[in-house]
Amino acid sequence: MHLWRVVGQNSDTSVFDVGSGAELHEILWNLPLFPFTTIAVIPLTEHPSALSANPRARAGAAGAAWGRPRRRRPPGAA
Repeated sequence: MHLWRVVGQNSDTSVFDVGSGAELHEILWNLPLFPFTTIAVIPLTEHPSALSANPRARAGAAGAAWGRPRRRRPPGAA
C-alpha cells in the first residue's frame, strides 16, 4: 500500500496492490475509520513503459532517476 497526503486538502490518496475487488473490499471494510470516510475506487493496471515492466529500462534507471542525466566518464578516464 502507498499513501499520500493531498496538498491543501484534508484528504489522502492510497494505492493498494490487490489481486481482486473482493480483497480490496475486505481491506477497506476493516479500516477503523471506514464508516466515516468517503472512498472512490479507480482500477489501475501497470503501464507497459513502467520500469517494473521493462527490465532493460530498469538497468539504466539508477542514474536517470528524477530526470537527472547520467554522468559519463570521458574515454580513458579511470
